Amino acid sequence: MTFLMKAAPDIGNDRIKNRQKDRIEMENSDFHRRVYMGYEELEKLFPDRIIGIDATQSINDIEQSIIRHINQIIYAPAAKPWDLPRNSWQKR
Repeated sequence: MTFLMKAAPDIGNDRIKNRQKDRIEMENSDFHRRVYMGYEELEKLFPDRIIGIDATQSINDIEQSIIRHINQIIYAPAAKPWDLPRNSWQKR
């Protein structure tokens, strides 16, 4: 499971403006926009693996959202072998 913290690149840049930037953070806004769009595309391609979290929320709200997603997985009913595709459990 991957949590994608979603905030527009300009918001992220505003958050780090008062500290020394590393090589990636010093890239131009077009670079950051393309990277952001790439991660959004991955989120669409792998919705069961990548969970988007609105990173413009407060830290507490972000934390609660992550906990909620983790609990959904931990406490989800276990799949029975007969619920899975036949070739995923069948001996060959």
